[in-house]
Amino acid sequence: MKKALLLMIIILSLSSCSTNEGEREIELLGEWKLIEMYSDPGDGSGTFNPVESNKRIEFKSNGEYVSNGTLCHLSMESNQTSSGMYSNSEKTISPSNCGLQNDLTFEINNSYLIINHFCIEGCGEKYMKID
Repeated sequence: MKKALLLMIIILSLSSCSTNEGEREIELLGEWKLIEMYSDPGDGSGTFNPVESNKRIEFKSNGEYVSNGTLCHLSMESNQTSSGMYSNSEKTISPSNCGLQNDLTFEINNSYLIINHFCIEGCGEKYMKID
């Protein structure tokens, strides 16, 4: 009886590990375009707002990224080449030549790349993947 119960539990747990057919995980590798910026006035009411920008970031398979804008601070400008390293497993970005004490963090949420900057009030950038 115990063996049958254990076998049933194993079968049920394995069958519940399927993914939804309609959902697919968005891969970080490739090029992303800045579409929105987030800022908060300090009271938690901040939101992402659309921006007109040509800022792009490309994540390469060797752990490097390049961008036509800085990641050293919150900016939608696309007039300065920057680069650095990233870790997909740790969800961190390490810009070169910024003097930042800590790495930036990122997440992929609803097919968008969100890069979190260091701000007391909260701020960040939202990117859309370019095919």
